[in-house]
Amino acid sequence: MKKYFLFFTAVLFYVPDCLIAAPVDLPIGFSQEIRDDNNFSFAIESDYIKKIELKKLDGEIKGTIESIKGVYSAPNSCLDIYVNLGQLKDAEYKFTSGNNVTLIFDDQFTFGAGINSVFNWDEMEEILGASIFFDAKIRRIEDIGYSSVSVNGVSYSEGSFSNTADAKWTEQQLAIGLVKKLKYATIYGGTKYTSARATAKISVAGTTYDLSERNKKDKKFGGFIGVRIPFKNIKIDFEGRFADEKAFNFNIIFNF
Repeated sequence: MKKYFLFFTAVLFYVPDCLIAAPVDLPIGFSQEIRDDNNFSFAIESDYIKKIELKKLDGEIKGTIESIKGVYSAPNSCLDIYVNLGQLKDAEYKFTSGNNVTLIFDDQFTFGAGINSVFNWDEMEEILGASIFFDAKIRRIEDIGYSSVSVNGVSYSEGSFSNTADAKWTEQQLAIGLVKKLKYATIYGGTKYTSARATAKISVAGTTYDLSERNKKDKKFGGFIGVRIPFKNIKIDFEGRFADEKAFNFNIIFNF
């Protein structure tokens, strides 16, 4: 399993362009009282992003990502390798300098992958009263079209656009935290690091708005806190993210 860990870690940190922060995933095998020996799981996930401020990109992002996640859990360990497939919905990018401009995007397909693990959690539990875990991931959202553009309160539909280039978003995130097992739940929290870059280009009413001209990465640290409630065949996660963003995540994990 060590070779899989090294391979996926290398892939995650090779990807150069990053955007919005993502939910933090806790290893599925880490649960109190109720354990299982299944190696495969899948999850239904909803990620509600109320606001992410990108200062170097002069903008704010909000939207929702609905996805399905497939997970392989290594036998006799708390290491997961997972993939995400989903859809970006109701996404908006609002410029925070100059005119009051908001890009409203079409719904679009998303995909990503990640790896997470708990470090020797039996021993850490005795020393810290909690265990240390990490989660590293990438997620891409490409070829995003524009539904409409609002400029100073005036809305322009698709037929009014010119000189457009589809938006592309990617993300890369590393999170480290502590996880504590209780009798009927698992609680966790920690810090995460994300860098950000967006590409989008559109001309409306004689003015071109081009995010790629900035060519800057917005590097951010933030926090997260969550709880997992395990049952026999499912686990339910609730998670909030703060400081660098205002977001809430909910997912249901099914074992099989």
